Amino acid sequence: MSCTAHLLTSRTPGAVAVIQLVGECDAVVRALTGRSLPRPGRVALRDLAGIDSAVVTRVSDDSLLVMPHGGPRLITRILEALAQHGCPPIDEAPPPAVLYPEAEDEFEALMLAALAEAQSSAAIELLLRQPRLWRNWDRQKHPLHMLRERAVILQRLIHPPFVALVGPVNAGKSTLTNALAGRDTSLTSPLPGTTRDYVGVTLDLQGLTVNWIDTPGIGSTHDSLDEQAKELLRMTLPRADLIIWAAPPVAPFPPDEQELAAAGIDHADLLVISKCDLADPAEVEKICRSSPVPCLGCSALTGEGSAALCHAVAEKLVPVSVRRADSPWLFDERLVAAAEGGT
Repeated sequence: MSCTAHLLTSRTPGAVAVIQLVGECDAVVRALTGRSLPRPGRVALRDLAGIDSAVVTRVSDDSLLVMPHGGPRLITRILEALAQHGCPPIDEAPPPAVLYPEAEDEFEALMLAALAEAQSSAAIELLLRQPRLWRNWDRQKHPLHMLRERAVILQRLIHPPFVALVGPVNAGKSTLTNALAGRDTSLTSPLPGTTRDYVGVTLDLQGLTVNWIDTPGIGSTHDSLDEQAKELLRMTLPRADLIIWAAPPVAPFPPDEQELAAAGIDHADLLVISKCDLADPAEVEKICRSSPVPCLGCSALTGEGSAALCHAVAEKLVPVSVRRADSPWLFDERLVAAAEGGT
């Protein structure tokens, strides 16, 4: 069996890179380092042909992890050196069973691969249950088409969904974004039109990680920069998994078709009455009760409604009922082949 190299980390600058060698690695490592491989389960420090020093650990008889410094040029030179010694780099990752030799079976290996990729902490407990659920998959009780429908929702625990915050100018969207992020990510000002472009931030909303986009206010100035921002808005919003319309208490609720059309959307999934600390609580409650879609009041200044907003977004995107369902999660199509191979 030949040897191949797989870069498991990004080529962008980082502290440490991880390169996995799969196959007959002994001759390659000996030629590159001048020394033999460490025994399985052992860790050693090796000089890589004068290019860099790296931590080397032998995972199994045919799998080795090489961890040099993470500079892009260093990574390129190490991969080139490996190729010269008969271990060419392969863009795609090795099969999960090779990547995780400690796994009991294919179900567990696929679970570990998904666990490493998952962006949301809410995915952890759910993924850990999957090997057992797949080993005992009842095809009559949980038909494949239903698993695929559920997987569309649950995949948002692995790949963060896109949430767009939309609304009129001076609605407090940027202040709300900063409050949820716990830091300044957006410029804020009492002047209309301060946010002239997208401001994106990754947020953890009660265990669900989302890509949150604070969009330019609707109805701001009409110069070329503003028109460009609105055009980007119209191009990007169709890709959003969830659209939140935020407006202050003085704005009409729910927004009419003309307001939504100005934002390039035909609906909002969630309504937020921003700056609700400036309004009569009874009036906010009345507006929310009459809303055709979920609606709540929120104040970035006092924190009122922030937890409820996080819960509402998470529940809209990945409902708790879907997370808790005791059926297999089809997070990787290879699970079906593994299950059929075991029957």
